[in-house]
Amino acid sequence: MAGSNSQGLPKRKLGQMMIGLAWLLMLGILFFLYTYVTDMNMVGFLHDDAVYALTAKALAFGKGYKLLNLPLPHQPDFTWQVKYPIAYPLLLSLGWLIQPHFPQNLPWLHALTSICGIVAVPLLYNYLRRVKQASLLLSAFICLIISVNFYYIYYSTSLMSEAPYFLWSLLALWCAERQDSTTSPQAFFVGAILFSALAFHTRTVGVALIPAIFIALALRKQWKSAFLYLEIV
Repeated sequence: MAGSNSQGLPKRKLGQMMIGLAWLLMLGILFFLYTYVTDMNMVGFLHDDAVYALTAKALAFGKGYKLLNLPLPHQPDFTWQVKYPIAYPLLLSLGWLIQPHFPQNLPWLHALTSICGIVAVPLLYNYLRRVKQASLLLSAFICLIISVNFYYIYYSTSLMSEAPYFLWSLLALWCAERQDSTTSPQAFFVGAILFSALAFHTRTVGVALIPAIFIALALRKQWKSAFLYLEIV
């Protein structure tokens, strides 16, 4: 028995190593593909992307969450942004801090968005395998068809909030569903709260995550966690 266990352990480690190498290769290919199809010299085609870029500039330069392109006659400065949540422009503001000159900073702004779309792919695989107990082939196939989908690539390579919203909402679900199956449930509970808030403040449709996670906790009869989650978020 000891001999069979000692032989099985290296095989398991070898299998995990091969999966890890396969993921590194896939992420490298995705990074090359997304970088290749990204128009690094264009912003404003979708209108929303220009608004995100401008509000990110306002945040980076300490002007508040404002529309720098819309000064009003009766206001001494600029119009406050009230349409879009603040989380995605706050993320893009890092690109303005790294490179404050436009359009030289467009590659940084695009990279911050593309990284969210790329990182979400292995996270989705992990979610399908560990949380949903899907098979290796099915999980890999789902991740493949999503990562090469035209719309997924399009929104992951534009200055739009879909990719970071997908990442935050997936992390929130992963933390909420893994909470009772780990040795550190408190950390996963905090993660569910944090990423739910990030998802909502990236896209207001993220409000749907709040009742969904509350119901999931309630169905597991974790009433204290369910109401605490609802109260904090």
